[in-house]
Amino acid sequence: MVSCRGRAVVLACFVCVSLRGLLAQPVNATAEPSPETSAKQLVRGPSNALSPGEAEFIRQRKEVVLASLGRLNISSTADSVPHIALLGSGGGQRAAVALLGSLQQMGQDDLLDTLLYMGGVSGSTWTLALLYSDPQWSVNMEPVFSRLGGHRETTWLSLFTGPYRWLKTKSKDEDFSLSEIWGLLTSYLFMNHMDQRLLSAEASRDSTNPYPVYSAIEKECFDTNTTEAVWFEFTPHEAGFPELGLFVSTAYLGSGFEGGELKEQKPEMDMVQLQGIVGSALAHEDSIAEMVPPWMNMSTAGRPTAVKDHLRIYFTLNILLELLKSGINDVTDLAKVEELQKRVSDILLEEVPLHTMTKEEQVEELQRKNLALVASVQTWVAEMNIGLQKNADSEVPDCLQSRVLNLIDAGISINMPYEPFLGKKRDVDLLIAPEFSAGEMFETLTLARDYAAAVGKPFPVIDEQVLLDKDWPKDFYVFPGENDQPTIIFMPLFNRINCKDEAEVKARMVEYSTFQRPFSPEKIAALQEIARDNMRNNKDAIVREIQNAATRRQGRRNGTDSAL
Repeated sequence: MVSCRGRAVVLACFVCVSLRGLLAQPVNATAEPSPETSAKQLVRGPSNALSPGEAEFIRQRKEVVLASLGRLNISSTADSVPHIALLGSGGGQRAAVALLGSLQQMGQDDLLDTLLYMGGVSGSTWTLALLYSDPQWSVNMEPVFSRLGGHRETTWLSLFTGPYRWLKTKSKDEDFSLSEIWGLLTSYLFMNHMDQRLLSAEASRDSTNPYPVYSAIEKECFDTNTTEAVWFEFTPHEAGFPELGLFVSTAYLGSGFEGGELKEQKPEMDMVQLQGIVGSALAHEDSIAEMVPPWMNMSTAGRPTAVKDHLRIYFTLNILLELLKSGINDVTDLAKVEELQKRVSDILLEEVPLHTMTKEEQVEELQRKNLALVASVQTWVAEMNIGLQKNADSEVPDCLQSRVLNLIDAGISINMPYEPFLGKKRDVDLLIAPEFSAGEMFETLTLARDYAAAVGKPFPVIDEQVLLDKDWPKDFYVFPGENDQPTIIFMPLFNRINCKDEAEVKARMVEYSTFQRPFSPEKIAALQEIARDNMRNNKDAIVREIQNAATRRQGRRNGTDSAL
Protein backbone atom coordinates (compact mmCIF):
# COMPACT_ATOMS: atom_id res chain seq x y z
CA MET A 1 0.00 0.00 0.00
CA VAL A 2 1.15 3.49 -0.75
CA SER A 3 1.11 5.69 2.31
CA CYS A 4 2.11 9.21 3.30
CA ARG A 5 4.22 8.55 6.36
CA GLY A 6 7.79 9.65 6.89
CA ARG A 7 8.49 12.68 4.70
CA ALA A 8 6.59 15.51 6.30
CA VAL A 9 9.21 18.17 5.69
CA VAL A 10 8.86 19.03 2.02
CA LEU A 11 8.51 22.55 0.61
CA ALA A 12 5.90 21.70 -2.00
CA CYS A 13 2.51 20.06 -1.77
CA PHE A 14 2.60 16.27 -1.63
CA VAL A 15 -0.79 14.60 -2.04
CA CYS A 16 -0.92 10.91 -1.24
CA VAL A 17 -2.78 8.82 -3.82
CA SER A 18 -2.07 5.26 -4.92
CA LEU A 19 -1.91 5.17 -8.71
CA ARG A 20 -1.81 1.38 -8.55
CA GLY A 21 -5.02 1.58 -6.55
CA LEU A 22 -6.64 3.73 -9.20
CA LEU A 23 -5.51 1.60 -12.13
CA ALA A 24 -6.69 -1.59 -10.48
CA GLN A 25 -10.22 -0.25 -10.30
CA PRO A 26 -12.58 -0.76 -13.27
CA VAL A 27 -14.62 2.21 -14.45
CA ASN A 28 -17.67 2.92 -12.34
CA ALA A 29 -20.14 4.93 -14.38
CA THR A 30 -23.25 4.37 -12.33
CA ALA A 31 -22.94 6.06 -8.98
CA GLU A 32 -21.25 8.97 -7.26
CA PRO A 33 -19.41 8.18 -4.00
CA SER A 34 -21.38 8.62 -0.80
CA PRO A 35 -20.95 7.43 2.78
CA GLU A 36 -22.95 4.34 1.81
CA THR A 37 -20.96 3.68 -1.39
CA SER A 38 -18.42 0.86 -1.36
CA ALA A 39 -14.76 1.75 -1.39
CA LYS A 40 -14.54 0.28 -4.89
CA GLN A 41 -16.59 3.24 -6.14
CA LEU A 42 -14.27 5.88 -4.76
CA VAL A 43 -11.80 5.53 -7.63
CA ARG A 44 -12.51 5.63 -11.36
CA GLY A 45 -10.56 4.92 -14.49
CA PRO A 46 -9.07 4.71 -16.94
CA SER A 47 -11.96 6.72 -18.39
CA ASN A 48 -12.48 9.66 -20.74
CA ALA A 49 -16.06 10.23 -19.54
CA LEU A 50 -17.43 12.79 -17.12
CA SER A 51 -18.05 11.62 -13.59
CA PRO A 52 -21.74 10.82 -13.03
CA GLY A 53 -22.02 13.78 -10.67
CA GLU A 54 -20.55 16.28 -13.14
CA ALA A 55 -22.66 14.87 -15.97
CA GLU A 56 -25.84 15.40 -13.95
CA PHE A 57 -24.80 18.90 -12.97
CA ILE A 58 -24.13 19.81 -16.62
CA ARG A 59 -27.52 18.43 -17.63
CA GLN A 60 -29.18 20.77 -15.13
CA ARG A 61 -26.88 23.70 -15.92
CA LYS A 62 -27.83 23.53 -19.60
CA GLU A 63 -31.35 24.58 -18.63
CA VAL A 64 -29.90 27.76 -17.11
CA VAL A 65 -27.77 28.35 -20.20
CA LEU A 66 -30.68 27.81 -22.59
CA ALA A 67 -32.78 30.40 -20.76
CA SER A 68 -29.87 32.85 -20.89
CA LEU A 69 -29.42 32.32 -24.63
CA GLY A 70 -33.10 33.11 -25.12
CA ARG A 71 -32.72 36.42 -23.29
CA LEU A 72 -29.82 37.26 -25.62
CA ASN A 73 -31.90 36.34 -28.70
CA ILE A 74 -29.51 33.53 -29.53
CA SER A 75 -31.11 30.65 -31.37
CA SER A 76 -30.59 27.29 -29.70
CA THR A 77 -32.46 24.17 -28.65
CA ALA A 78 -32.27 21.93 -25.62
CA ASP A 79 -30.18 19.40 -27.52
CA SER A 80 -27.79 21.95 -29.03
CA VAL A 81 -26.82 24.13 -26.07
CA PRO A 82 -23.24 25.26 -26.71
CA HIS A 83 -20.59 24.23 -24.21
CA ILE A 84 -18.88 27.44 -23.10
CA ALA A 85 -16.09 27.83 -20.55
CA LEU A 86 -14.52 30.94 -19.08
CA LEU A 87 -10.82 30.55 -18.34
CA GLY A 88 -8.99 32.52 -15.67
CA SER A 89 -5.25 32.93 -16.20
CA GLY A 90 -2.49 33.26 -13.66
CA GLY A 91 -1.12 36.60 -12.56
CA GLY A 92 -1.38 36.88 -8.78
CA GLN A 93 -3.55 39.68 -7.44
CA ARG A 94 -3.79 41.21 -10.90
CA ALA A 95 -5.47 38.07 -12.22
CA ALA A 96 -7.68 37.63 -9.16
CA VAL A 97 -8.98 41.20 -9.23
CA ALA A 98 -9.33 41.45 -13.03
CA LEU A 99 -11.24 38.16 -13.19
CA LEU A 100 -13.73 39.50 -10.65
CA GLY A 101 -14.19 42.67 -12.71
CA SER A 102 -14.71 40.62 -15.87
CA LEU A 103 -17.30 38.42 -14.19
CA GLN A 104 -19.19 41.36 -12.75
CA GLN A 105 -19.55 42.89 -16.22
CA MET A 106 -20.58 39.56 -17.70
CA GLY A 107 -23.25 39.35 -15.03
CA GLN A 108 -24.56 42.80 -15.87
CA ASP A 109 -24.60 41.96 -19.59
CA ASP A 110 -26.42 38.65 -18.95
CA LEU A 111 -23.46 36.66 -20.26
CA LEU A 112 -22.59 34.89 -17.03
CA ASP A 113 -25.39 32.35 -17.33
CA THR A 114 -24.18 31.27 -20.78
CA LEU A 115 -21.23 29.52 -19.09
CA LEU A 116 -21.25 25.81 -18.36
CA TYR A 117 -17.77 25.86 -16.85
CA MET A 118 -15.22 28.08 -15.15
CA GLY A 119 -11.58 27.08 -14.96
CA GLY A 120 -8.61 28.66 -13.26
CA VAL A 121 -4.91 28.44 -12.62
CA SER A 122 -2.72 30.30 -10.14
CA GLY A 123 -4.06 33.78 -9.25
CA SER A 124 -7.47 33.19 -10.81
CA THR A 125 -8.04 30.25 -8.49
CA TRP A 126 -7.95 32.71 -5.59
CA THR A 127 -11.05 34.30 -7.10
CA LEU A 128 -12.74 30.97 -7.79
CA ALA A 129 -12.25 29.93 -4.17
CA LEU A 130 -13.66 33.25 -2.95
CA LEU A 131 -16.65 33.19 -5.30
CA TYR A 132 -17.71 29.61 -4.63
CA SER A 133 -17.77 30.20 -0.89
CA ASP A 134 -21.21 31.65 -1.73
CA PRO A 135 -23.57 29.07 -3.33
CA GLN A 136 -25.44 31.94 -5.02
CA TRP A 137 -22.52 34.14 -6.05
CA SER A 138 -23.54 34.51 -9.70
CA VAL A 139 -26.90 35.93 -8.64
CA ASN A 140 -25.37 38.71 -6.52
CA MET A 141 -21.65 39.46 -6.64
CA GLU A 142 -21.69 42.57 -4.46
CA PRO A 143 -20.80 40.77 -1.20
CA VAL A 144 -17.71 39.33 -2.87
CA PHE A 145 -16.62 42.74 -4.15
CA SER A 146 -17.18 44.30 -0.75
CA ARG A 147 -15.05 41.67 0.94
CA LEU A 148 -12.18 41.98 -1.53
CA GLY A 149 -12.19 45.76 -1.71
CA GLY A 150 -12.58 46.36 2.00
CA HIS A 151 -9.58 47.65 3.93
CA ARG A 152 -8.32 45.59 6.82
CA GLU A 153 -5.39 46.43 9.01
CA THR A 154 -3.44 43.24 9.64
CA THR A 155 -1.82 43.09 13.07
CA TRP A 156 0.17 40.41 14.83
CA LEU A 157 -2.80 39.93 17.17
CA SER A 158 -5.21 39.29 14.28
CA LEU A 159 -2.72 36.87 12.72
CA PHE A 160 -2.33 34.86 15.91
CA THR A 161 -6.03 34.66 16.76
CA GLY A 162 -7.01 33.05 13.44
CA PRO A 163 -4.46 32.16 10.75
CA TYR A 164 -1.69 31.24 13.17
CA ARG A 165 -3.93 28.82 15.06
CA TRP A 166 -5.04 27.23 11.78
CA LEU A 167 -1.42 26.94 10.64
CA LYS A 168 -0.31 25.53 13.99
CA THR A 169 -2.96 22.82 13.73
CA LYS A 170 -2.06 21.96 10.14
CA SER A 171 1.65 21.85 10.98
CA LYS A 172 1.00 18.75 13.08
CA ASP A 173 -0.19 16.83 10.00
CA GLU A 174 2.39 14.39 8.69
CA ASP A 175 2.08 15.83 5.18
CA PHE A 176 2.38 19.48 6.19
CA SER A 177 4.19 21.63 3.63
CA LEU A 178 4.68 25.23 2.54
CA SER A 179 1.61 24.95 0.32
CA GLU A 180 -0.49 25.40 3.46
CA ILE A 181 1.45 28.55 4.25
CA TRP A 182 1.00 29.99 0.79
CA GLY A 183 -2.70 29.13 0.84
CA LEU A 184 -3.00 30.99 4.12
CA LEU A 185 -1.23 34.06 2.73
CA THR A 186 -3.39 34.26 -0.39
CA SER A 187 -6.72 33.65 1.33
CA TYR A 188 -6.14 35.82 4.40
CA LEU A 189 -3.86 38.64 3.23
CA PHE A 190 -4.81 39.03 -0.42
CA MET A 191 -8.44 37.87 -0.63
CA ASN A 192 -9.61 38.88 2.87
CA HIS A 193 -11.29 35.51 3.28
CA MET A 194 -9.99 32.43 5.05
CA ASP A 195 -12.27 29.71 3.68
CA GLN A 196 -12.12 26.36 5.47
CA ARG A 197 -14.95 24.68 3.56
CA LEU A 198 -14.40 21.48 1.57
CA LEU A 199 -14.51 21.38 -2.24
CA SER A 200 -16.48 18.11 -2.17
CA ALA A 201 -19.29 19.91 -0.29
CA GLU A 202 -20.08 21.71 -3.56
CA ALA A 203 -21.06 18.41 -5.16
CA SER A 204 -24.54 18.72 -3.64
CA ARG A 205 -25.17 22.26 -4.88
CA ASP A 206 -27.66 23.18 -7.58
CA SER A 207 -26.75 24.56 -11.01
CA THR A 208 -26.95 28.27 -10.14
CA ASN A 209 -23.24 28.77 -10.88
CA PRO A 210 -20.97 27.38 -13.63
CA TYR A 211 -19.14 24.16 -12.78
CA PRO A 212 -15.67 24.94 -11.33
CA VAL A 213 -12.48 23.17 -12.40
CA TYR A 214 -9.19 23.90 -10.59
CA SER A 215 -5.91 22.88 -12.19
CA ALA A 216 -2.48 21.92 -10.90
CA ILE A 217 0.49 20.06 -12.37
CA GLU A 218 2.52 17.13 -11.10
CA LYS A 219 6.03 18.47 -10.53
CA GLU A 220 8.04 15.31 -11.23
CA CYS A 221 6.17 14.65 -14.47
CA PHE A 222 6.58 18.28 -15.53
CA ASP A 223 10.30 18.22 -14.78
CA THR A 224 10.74 15.03 -16.81
CA ASN A 225 8.49 16.16 -19.70
CA THR A 226 6.10 13.26 -19.17
CA THR A 227 3.33 15.17 -20.94
CA GLU A 228 0.45 12.75 -20.42
CA ALA A 229 0.86 12.86 -16.64
CA VAL A 230 1.52 16.57 -16.07
CA TRP A 231 -1.95 18.10 -15.64
CA PHE A 232 -4.13 17.34 -12.62
CA GLU A 233 -7.64 18.67 -12.03
CA PHE A 234 -9.88 19.17 -8.99
CA THR A 235 -13.67 19.36 -9.25
CA PRO A 236 -16.38 19.07 -6.58
CA HIS A 237 -16.91 15.42 -7.53
CA GLU A 238 -13.48 14.01 -8.29
CA ALA A 239 -9.81 14.80 -8.82
CA GLY A 240 -7.23 13.18 -11.03
CA PHE A 241 -5.19 13.04 -14.22
CA PRO A 242 -7.38 13.81 -17.25
CA GLU A 243 -4.90 12.50 -19.84
CA LEU A 244 -4.50 9.21 -17.98
CA GLY A 245 -8.22 9.08 -17.15
CA LEU A 246 -7.51 8.26 -13.50
CA PHE A 247 -9.66 9.84 -10.80
CA VAL A 248 -10.48 9.59 -7.11
CA SER A 249 -13.47 11.01 -5.28
CA THR A 250 -12.49 14.51 -4.12
CA ALA A 251 -13.59 13.72 -0.59
CA TYR A 252 -10.99 10.93 -0.49
CA LEU A 253 -8.07 12.69 -2.17
CA GLY A 254 -5.07 12.03 0.05
CA SER A 255 -6.38 8.70 1.37
CA GLY A 256 -4.56 5.44 0.66
CA PHE A 257 -5.89 2.87 -1.81
CA GLU A 258 -4.65 -0.56 -2.82
CA GLY A 259 -6.20 -2.69 -5.54
CA GLY A 260 -9.09 -0.25 -5.69
CA GLU A 261 -9.79 -0.70 -1.96
CA LEU A 262 -9.68 2.12 0.56
CA LYS A 263 -6.94 1.20 3.06
CA GLU A 264 -6.28 4.45 4.91
CA GLN A 265 -8.77 7.29 4.98
CA LYS A 266 -7.54 10.82 5.66
CA PRO A 267 -9.42 14.09 6.01
CA GLU A 268 -10.06 16.06 2.83
CA MET A 269 -8.00 19.23 2.43
CA ASP A 270 -9.91 22.47 2.96
CA MET A 271 -10.00 25.34 0.46
CA VAL A 272 -7.12 27.17 2.13
CA GLN A 273 -4.91 24.15 1.51
CA LEU A 274 -6.22 23.74 -2.03
CA GLN A 275 -5.38 27.37 -2.81
CA GLY A 276 -1.87 26.65 -1.62
CA ILE A 277 -1.54 23.94 -4.26
CA VAL A 278 -3.14 25.57 -7.28
CA GLY A 279 -2.14 29.15 -6.55
CA SER A 280 1.59 29.24 -5.86
CA ALA A 281 4.30 29.03 -8.48
CA LEU A 282 6.74 29.30 -5.57
CA ALA A 283 6.21 25.61 -4.87
CA HIS A 284 8.48 24.88 -7.83
CA GLU A 285 12.05 25.48 -6.77
CA ASP A 286 13.24 26.30 -10.30
CA SER A 287 10.91 29.30 -10.30
CA ILE A 288 11.62 30.66 -6.84
CA ALA A 289 14.66 32.81 -7.56
CA GLU A 290 13.07 34.56 -10.53
CA MET A 291 9.70 35.12 -8.83
CA VAL A 292 10.71 36.68 -5.53
CA PRO A 293 7.86 39.05 -4.62
CA PRO A 294 8.80 42.72 -5.13
CA TRP A 295 7.44 43.56 -1.68
CA MET A 296 9.99 41.08 -0.30
CA ASN A 297 12.76 42.79 -2.25
CA MET A 298 14.40 45.99 -1.10
CA SER A 299 12.63 49.30 -1.15
CA THR A 300 14.55 52.27 -2.50
CA ALA A 301 13.25 54.27 0.42
CA GLY A 302 16.48 53.62 2.24
CA ARG A 303 18.23 51.57 4.86
CA PRO A 304 15.54 51.33 7.57
CA THR A 305 12.96 49.86 5.19
CA ALA A 306 15.52 47.62 3.48
CA VAL A 307 16.76 46.14 6.76
CA LYS A 308 13.24 45.69 8.08
CA ASP A 309 12.15 43.86 4.93
CA HIS A 310 15.19 41.59 5.06
CA LEU A 311 14.51 40.72 8.69
CA ARG A 312 10.87 40.07 7.89
CA ILE A 313 11.90 37.44 5.35
CA TYR A 314 14.32 35.81 7.75
CA PHE A 315 11.94 35.69 10.71
CA THR A 316 9.08 34.46 8.52
CA LEU A 317 11.23 31.60 7.28
CA ASN A 318 12.32 30.82 10.82
CA ILE A 319 8.75 30.76 12.15
CA LEU A 320 7.70 28.46 9.34
CA LEU A 321 10.57 26.11 10.03
CA GLU A 322 9.69 26.02 13.73
CA LEU A 323 6.15 25.06 12.76
CA LEU A 324 7.54 22.32 10.53
CA LYS A 325 9.65 21.00 13.40
CA SER A 326 6.66 20.89 15.72
CA GLY A 327 4.98 18.30 13.49
CA ILE A 328 7.99 16.01 12.98
CA ASN A 329 8.80 12.99 15.09
CA ASP A 330 11.39 11.35 12.85
CA VAL A 331 14.90 12.18 14.13
CA THR A 332 16.44 12.18 10.63
CA ASP A 333 13.83 14.54 9.19
CA LEU A 334 14.12 16.79 12.22
CA ALA A 335 17.86 17.07 11.70
CA LYS A 336 17.33 18.09 8.09
CA VAL A 337 15.02 20.94 9.07
CA GLU A 338 17.53 22.10 11.68
CA GLU A 339 20.23 22.05 9.00
CA LEU A 340 18.12 24.41 6.87
CA GLN A 341 17.61 26.66 9.90
CA LYS A 342 21.37 26.86 10.31
CA ARG A 343 21.86 27.79 6.67
CA VAL A 344 19.27 30.54 6.96
CA SER A 345 20.80 31.81 10.21
CA ASP A 346 24.31 31.87 8.69
CA ILE A 347 23.08 34.11 5.89
CA LEU A 348 21.52 36.54 8.36
CA LEU A 349 24.64 36.63 10.53
CA GLU A 350 26.93 37.31 7.59
CA GLU A 351 28.33 40.75 8.29
CA VAL A 352 27.63 43.47 5.73
CA PRO A 353 29.17 46.95 6.17
CA LEU A 354 25.97 48.84 5.44
CA HIS A 355 27.28 52.00 7.08
CA THR A 356 29.86 52.34 4.29
CA MET A 357 27.34 51.96 1.48
CA THR A 358 25.05 54.31 -0.35
CA LYS A 359 21.32 53.67 -0.15
CA GLU A 360 21.40 52.09 -3.61
CA GLU A 361 24.25 49.80 -2.59
CA GLN A 362 22.40 48.82 0.56
CA VAL A 363 19.35 47.88 -1.48
CA GLU A 364 21.45 45.80 -3.86
CA GLU A 365 23.34 44.01 -1.08
CA LEU A 366 20.25 43.19 0.96
CA GLN A 367 18.49 41.94 -2.14
CA ARG A 368 21.45 39.62 -2.68
CA LYS A 369 21.00 38.31 0.86
CA ASN A 370 17.27 37.82 0.25
CA LEU A 371 17.99 35.75 -2.84
CA ALA A 372 20.55 33.80 -0.82
CA LEU A 373 17.84 32.97 1.72
CA VAL A 374 15.56 31.75 -1.05
CA ALA A 375 18.40 29.82 -2.71
CA SER A 376 19.12 28.03 0.55
CA VAL A 377 15.55 26.78 0.61
CA GLN A 378 15.79 25.86 -3.08
CA THR A 379 18.90 23.77 -2.51
CA TRP A 380 17.37 22.09 0.52
CA VAL A 381 14.23 21.16 -1.42
CA ALA A 382 16.34 19.51 -4.10
CA GLU A 383 18.22 17.54 -1.45
CA MET A 384 15.00 16.45 0.25
CA ASN A 385 13.64 15.03 -2.99
CA ILE A 386 16.59 12.61 -3.23
CA GLY A 387 15.76 9.05 -2.25
CA LEU A 388 11.97 9.25 -2.18
CA GLN A 389 10.53 5.76 -2.00
CA LYS A 390 9.52 4.39 -5.41
CA ASN A 391 7.09 1.66 -6.40
CA ALA A 392 7.92 -0.98 -8.97
CA ASP A 393 4.69 -0.34 -10.82
CA SER A 394 5.11 -0.41 -14.61
CA GLU A 395 1.49 0.55 -15.34
CA VAL A 396 2.02 4.23 -14.60
CA PRO A 397 4.68 6.66 -15.84
CA ASP A 398 7.97 6.62 -13.96
CA CYS A 399 7.31 10.13 -12.67
CA LEU A 400 4.27 8.80 -10.75
CA GLN A 401 6.00 5.85 -9.15
CA SER A 402 6.52 7.74 -5.89
CA ARG A 403 4.20 7.06 -2.97
CA VAL A 404 3.11 10.71 -3.15
CA LEU A 405 2.04 13.17 -5.81
CA ASN A 406 3.82 16.51 -5.88
CA LEU A 407 1.15 18.95 -7.07
CA ILE A 408 2.03 22.57 -7.75
CA ASP A 409 0.79 25.69 -9.57
CA ALA A 410 -0.22 24.82 -13.17
CA GLY A 411 0.76 28.32 -14.28
CA ILE A 412 4.35 27.12 -14.32
CA SER A 413 3.43 24.96 -17.31
CA ILE A 414 0.73 27.00 -19.10
CA ASN A 415 -0.62 30.08 -17.36
CA MET A 416 -4.15 29.55 -18.72
CA PRO A 417 -6.27 26.44 -18.00
CA TYR A 418 -6.92 25.24 -21.54
CA GLU A 419 -6.14 21.60 -20.80
CA PRO A 420 -9.30 20.56 -18.85
CA PHE A 421 -11.53 21.85 -21.66
CA LEU A 422 -9.86 20.33 -24.72
CA GLY A 423 -11.10 17.11 -26.27
CA LYS A 424 -14.17 14.93 -26.07
CA LYS A 425 -14.61 14.69 -22.29
CA ARG A 426 -16.18 18.14 -21.84
CA ASP A 427 -16.61 18.76 -25.58
CA VAL A 428 -16.31 22.56 -25.25
CA ASP A 429 -17.34 24.71 -28.22
CA LEU A 430 -16.15 28.12 -27.03
CA LEU A 431 -13.37 29.14 -24.65
CA ILE A 432 -13.45 32.73 -23.39
CA ALA A 433 -9.92 33.54 -22.23
CA PRO A 434 -9.26 36.98 -20.70
CA GLU A 435 -5.47 37.16 -20.45
CA PHE A 436 -4.00 38.55 -17.22
CA SER A 437 -0.58 36.85 -17.36
CA ALA A 438 2.73 38.66 -17.01
CA GLY A 439 4.56 36.61 -19.63
CA GLU A 440 4.92 37.35 -23.32
CA MET A 441 1.54 38.00 -24.91
CA PHE A 442 0.07 34.97 -26.73
CA GLU A 443 2.54 32.63 -25.01
CA THR A 444 -0.28 30.77 -23.24
CA LEU A 445 -1.96 30.23 -26.61
CA THR A 446 1.10 28.84 -28.35
CA LEU A 447 2.03 26.66 -25.36
CA ALA A 448 -1.51 25.26 -25.27
CA ARG A 449 -1.42 24.64 -29.02
CA ASP A 450 1.82 22.69 -28.66
CA TYR A 451 0.48 20.77 -25.66
CA ALA A 452 -2.69 19.84 -27.56
CA ALA A 453 -0.61 18.56 -30.46
CA ALA A 454 1.52 16.48 -28.08
CA VAL A 455 -1.49 14.74 -26.49
CA GLY A 456 -3.57 14.54 -29.66
CA LYS A 457 -6.33 16.97 -28.73
CA PRO A 458 -8.02 19.46 -31.10
CA PHE A 459 -6.94 23.10 -31.03
CA PRO A 460 -7.68 25.95 -33.46
CA VAL A 461 -5.07 27.35 -35.82
CA ILE A 462 -3.14 30.35 -34.44
CA ASP A 463 -2.42 32.92 -37.13
CA GLU A 464 1.31 33.66 -36.90
CA GLN A 465 0.67 37.26 -37.99
CA VAL A 466 -1.33 37.83 -34.81
CA LEU A 467 1.74 37.02 -32.72
CA LEU A 468 3.39 40.18 -34.05
CA ASP A 469 0.94 42.18 -31.87
CA LYS A 470 2.54 40.86 -28.68
CA ASP A 471 3.92 44.18 -27.39
CA TRP A 472 0.76 46.22 -28.06
CA PRO A 473 -2.15 43.82 -28.54
CA LYS A 474 -5.74 44.48 -29.54
CA ASP A 475 -8.42 43.98 -26.91
CA PHE A 476 -10.18 41.12 -28.68
CA TYR A 477 -9.10 38.20 -30.85
CA VAL A 478 -11.01 35.22 -32.18
CA PHE A 479 -9.35 31.97 -33.20
CA PRO A 480 -12.17 30.01 -34.87
CA GLY A 481 -12.41 26.28 -34.39
CA GLU A 482 -13.30 23.78 -37.08
CA ASN A 483 -14.92 20.39 -36.67
CA ASP A 484 -14.17 19.34 -33.06
CA GLN A 485 -11.80 22.24 -32.35
CA PRO A 486 -13.04 24.83 -29.82
CA THR A 487 -13.20 28.48 -30.83
CA ILE A 488 -11.09 30.69 -28.57
CA ILE A 489 -11.83 34.30 -27.61
CA PHE A 490 -8.59 35.86 -26.36
CA MET A 491 -8.77 39.19 -24.49
CA PRO A 492 -5.55 40.90 -23.29
CA LEU A 493 -6.02 42.95 -20.11
CA PHE A 494 -3.85 45.86 -21.25
CA ASN A 495 -4.34 46.62 -24.92
CA ARG A 496 -4.65 49.23 -27.68
CA ILE A 497 -7.91 50.52 -26.30
CA ASN A 498 -6.70 51.33 -22.76
CA CYS A 499 -2.98 51.91 -23.52
CA LYS A 500 -1.73 54.43 -26.08
CA ASP A 501 1.40 52.44 -26.96
CA GLU A 502 3.53 49.47 -25.95
CA ALA A 503 5.38 51.57 -23.37
CA GLU A 504 2.11 52.16 -21.50
CA VAL A 505 1.33 48.43 -21.62
CA LYS A 506 4.66 47.75 -19.93
CA ALA A 507 4.07 50.52 -17.39
CA ARG A 508 0.65 49.10 -16.47
CA MET A 509 2.15 45.66 -15.98
CA VAL A 510 4.72 47.15 -13.62
CA GLU A 511 2.04 49.08 -11.74
CA TYR A 512 0.00 45.89 -11.27
CA SER A 513 2.95 43.50 -11.02
CA THR A 514 2.22 39.93 -10.02
CA PHE A 515 3.85 39.99 -6.58
CA GLN A 516 3.57 43.04 -4.39
CA ARG A 517 1.82 44.10 -1.23
CA PRO A 518 -1.97 43.57 -1.21
CA PHE A 519 -3.59 46.15 -3.49
CA SER A 520 -5.26 49.15 -1.88
CA PRO A 521 -9.05 49.48 -2.29
CA GLU A 522 -8.41 52.27 -4.81
CA LYS A 523 -6.06 50.10 -6.86
CA ILE A 524 -8.52 47.21 -6.79
CA ALA A 525 -11.35 49.43 -8.01
CA ALA A 526 -9.25 50.86 -10.84
CA LEU A 527 -8.16 47.43 -12.08
CA GLN A 528 -11.67 46.02 -11.86
CA GLU A 529 -12.91 48.89 -14.01
CA ILE A 530 -10.27 48.18 -16.66
CA ALA A 531 -11.36 44.54 -16.80
CA ARG A 532 -15.02 45.50 -16.89
CA ASP A 533 -14.40 47.90 -19.77
CA ASN A 534 -12.76 45.12 -21.77
CA MET A 535 -15.85 42.95 -21.38
CA ARG A 536 -18.29 45.83 -21.88
CA ASN A 537 -16.58 47.01 -25.07
CA ASN A 538 -16.74 43.54 -26.60
CA LYS A 539 -20.17 42.35 -25.54
CA ASP A 540 -21.56 42.29 -29.08
CA ALA A 541 -18.56 40.35 -30.38
CA ILE A 542 -18.87 37.81 -27.55
CA VAL A 543 -22.59 37.35 -28.22
CA ARG A 544 -21.80 36.82 -31.91
CA GLU A 545 -19.32 34.03 -31.06
CA ILE A 546 -21.82 32.43 -28.68
CA GLN A 547 -24.34 32.37 -31.54
CA ASN A 548 -21.70 30.85 -33.82
CA ALA A 549 -20.98 28.20 -31.17
CA ALA A 550 -24.69 27.35 -30.91
CA THR A 551 -24.97 27.11 -34.69
CA ARG A 552 -21.89 24.88 -34.90
CA ARG A 553 -23.20 22.52 -32.22
CA GLN A 554 -26.54 22.25 -33.98
CA GLY A 555 -24.66 21.57 -37.21
CA ARG A 556 -22.61 18.86 -35.55
CA ARG A 557 -25.76 17.20 -34.28
CA ASN A 558 -27.20 17.31 -37.79
CA GLY A 559 -23.94 16.11 -39.34
CA THR A 560 -23.38 19.40 -41.17
CA ASP A 561 -20.65 21.13 -39.13
CA SER A 562 -20.33 24.79 -40.07
CA ALA A 563 -17.33 26.78 -38.88
CA LEU A 564 -18.47 30.39 -38.78
